[in-house]
Amino acid sequence: THSVHQITLRDTLLTSQTLYSKPSAVTLIGVEPEAIEWGTSLSPKVNAALSSIIDIAFACLSSDDIQAYKPATQKEAR
Repeated sequence: THSVHQITLRDTLLTSQTLYSKPSAVTLIGVEPEAIEWGTSLSPKVNAALSSIIDIAFACLSSDDIQAYKPATQKEAR
């Protein structure tokens, strides 16, 4: 069987290029995990980094003049 965790960055970029067009630039944003064992949730370190990762992603999109909106939190949606 195959898992989406077995898809490489190269595979992702080649698929994107096949389905769409080759991007002029690619920005990678990541966080180093504490552990890579099987689990059902994010590690505390990765979970703590999510807010920063989202902010960085939106900053990258904004710098390329791409309109992006953060989804409302459950509290904001009420």
